[in-house]
Parts: sequence; structure tokens; C-alpha cells
Amino acid sequence: MSYISMVLKATCLLLCVMAFTEGTTPKKCDNLQPSDLKLSVTSRRNQTGHWIAQAMLQHKGQDVTGMQNEGLWSLDMDHTTFTCEGGETVVITATVTAPPRKPSPNYELIPGLGYYKLHTEGKIWHRARLICAEEGAHLAIINSEEEAEELKAILARHPKLYSDYRNEYVYIGISDIRSEGDWITIFGQPLNTTGYMKWAPNQPNQGREGNCGLMQRTGGLHDGACVTEFAFFCEQQL
Repeated sequence: MSYISMVLKATCLLLCVMAFTEGTTPKKCDNLQPSDLKLSVTSRRNQTGHWIAQAMLQHKGQDVTGMQNEGLWSLDMDHTTFTCEGGETVVITATVTAPPRKPSPNYELIPGLGYYKLHTEGKIWHRARLICAEEGAHLAIINSEEEAEELKAILARHPKLYSDYRNEYVYIGISDIRSEGDWITIFGQPLNTTGYMKWAPNQPNQGREGNCGLMQRTGGLHDGACVTEFAFFCEQQL
């Protein structure tokens, strides 16, 4: 799962006149955290009865010592005017495009997909999830056959992680912890909508004992006990 850039599209339908020269300007260091977005829209009616509206978008990146985005944000605006039910309607579309994120240390770029890191030191599923989050990433979610093949290739570089059955599996970001048999991603997305639902033969089969998702070296999905320590993949989006 990946996206080359983060794109915010805000479309405003405003009757009468829209102006961006009026209103409140952002305060210096306006209590935004790094990578925060703040979108506000205000409007008022002037003395002639015209509506004046202002849309304001603020973004704060990291400082230069911890830069998470490369390059500047770009803004593109367009507008069209048409008559609707006897009144003039102005449609203004603003597209803000963010540059790609820089990866955390030791993450490998797979072009068009994202950054990935295989943690070879096994952890239980919940701890693995926290480690990924601490690195600004998340447990990997497979969205295509292509992505599965890339993860298999990374895993193949480490043929001997364990001396037992755990050597065949790595944790990924799916589970049915919330509801038995209802497999979802760590973001609550149903597994059957992710684009990859390639269960290995006879899987899932552990019932209430197997609530956390694994990928086998062959690419097949397995369920496993969340308290077993496995290697795991973290994913950081572009």
C-alpha cells in the first residue's frame, strides 16, 4: 500500500463573490505539530450584501534536523462559473500537493509501493505493531500480488531467522482480534477490500488461538497466536 504524494483537494461552492484577501492571517508558530494540517473556512457578508469567504490551509513540516518531507508543497487553484437556478455559482478547486516523505533509517524503497523494513528480531504481534509506529511506520499491509512478491524477495535474503517453524512466517498488519473470523487491517479495513486475500491452504484454522496475521515465505496468509515471537515487516508510505 502506497501513495507517491499526499494530495489534499478542497472544493468550495460559494454563491456571489469569493475573495482570499480578507480575513485572519495565520499567527507565527500557530501551535501546529510537525506534519499537522489545519484547514479553516470563514465567511461574512459585507455592507453591500455580498458574501466574502476565505479558505486557509496551514502546514508545519519538521525542522531541518529531522526533515520528514523533501521539497516544498505546491498549490494549484482553478475555478469555473456557471448559472444554477437563476443564480451565479462559482466553483473553486484548490489542490495542495505534498512532497514524498523521507524514510526512517534502514527502510528500503520499493518504487511505486513504499518503504519497507524487515525486523529479524522476533516480537509478539502487539509489540511489533508498536515498534513500527515508533519508527513512523506501520505493520505491513499487502495490497497486491506485486507487493507480496517484493516482500517475499526481501524475506528470501534471510533464509535462517529461526531454527524452528517460525522461520517460515513474518507478522503483518492484519488480525481478527476485534471479532473472531472478521479479518481486518490495523486501520480497520476489511481484508477482502485490501486487494490481497491469498490465504494458504486450510487457513485461517486456529480459531480463537490464532488472531494475528502472518505471511508465509510462499506469500500465503496464515493466522497465528499473537503471543508468539515472529519476525515482522514494517511499512512506511511514500
